[in-house]
Amino acid sequence: MTNGGSRMDVKSSRSPVPKVLELQHSTATREDVVKALKVSGGVIIRGFLSPEQVKQIEQDTRPWLEKDKPWNGEFDQDMFPSLPR
Repeated sequence: MTNGGSRMDVKSSRSPVPKVLELQHSTATREDVVKALKVSGGVIIRGFLSPEQVKQIEQDTRPWLEKDKPWNGEFDQDMFPSLPR
């Protein structure tokens, strides 16, 4: 990677983590989004979803999030089954 533009040289786990860019939906171009994804692996696009859409997504995913259990640090058969279910 180059170290002159918006890309950073990542050499080890101690290298600085690139900042996740925030873009506005009304002004961001496709190229802006792709560039941000390439640089930092993520991007925040403000105004992309309406509050109603965000609420619906939260309602749809909440049951799955509630089912999730914290990992106790041990591996078990359910985590890595030998055969597909």
